Amino acid sequence: IKSSNLPIVIVDHLVPSCFCINDDNLQGAWLATYHLIEQGYQRIAMISGPLSHPSVALRSRGYRKALFGSGRLADPDLEVSLDPNLPYSEAAMVAMNKLLALPQRPDAVFAYNDETALNAMEACRRAGLSIPGDNAFVGYDDIAAAAGNRPALTTIRVDKEALGNRAANHLIAGEISAGEELLPVELVVRESSLQ
Repeated sequence: IKSSNLPIVIVDHLVPSCFCINDDNLQGAWLATYHLIEQGYQRIAMISGPLSHPSVALRSRGYRKALFGSGRLADPDLEVSLDPNLPYSEAAMVAMNKLLALPQRPDAVFAYNDETALNAMEACRRAGLSIPGDNAFVGYDDIAAAAGNRPALTTIRVDKEALGNRAANHLIAGEISAGEELLPVELVVRESSLQ
């Protein structure tokens, strides 16, 4: 694409030689994790995707930053990644089942996106666990299914329209030299995380 010499703005990714528009993944993950800390949860796990993707790596850092800022050390047993060799929904359930098999299982989970959270919640339901009673959840993205789920999923809202709008404005204005603009995110509290 770069060899076409057309103006380029990248959305939801980080390419050092291009101008990129991203949501503030680090802050969003911090907000999600800190919300669970404020609710009184003690063993907060994270289910992530491939850390090779910049947004996923930043969400993992935000999760750890919130724990560290609250005087907690990250427990490597409480951080699991989706198996890329499995179908997506199955990978999320397998990841959640790994957490449930721990001698001290988590009482809350921050999932790197809503789809992962919803599938992990289903794994808990199949195990006979209640949400949020046995396990609280926070996702990321605020997809339509998050609000429609029962219980409704607490999540980090990403304004995807604003991401596209900012990208288009940068293209129109010709502001495309290498760099990055971060747009704010918002914690949307619903039943899945409340004590």
